[in-house]
Amino acid sequence: MEVIDTPPDELHRALIRRGGPESLAAGVAELHAYFRSGAAAAVTDTLQRVLGRPATTLAEYLTDHRAEFTATAATPTDEMRPPDEH
Repeated sequence: MEVIDTPPDELHRALIRRGGPESLAAGVAELHAYFRSGAAAAVTDTLQRVLGRPATTLAEYLTDHRAEFTATAATPTDEMRPPDEH
């Protein structure tokens, strides 16, 4: 998985270009800025305490559920494609 660090203003413009409403684009960009700032970087043991076991890492989850993420399963329908790709 590749993470591309997109500035919030670029994300906002991209959402608008894809036909998203202004209020949604602004909210998503604001939330993205919050996470990008590191304000939500604290790691707690809450999930482990709730589950009663260690949390699964993203890598473990993706490995365990590889078949669900195959090209066949992930082929988008026309409804899922952005308007400019129909």
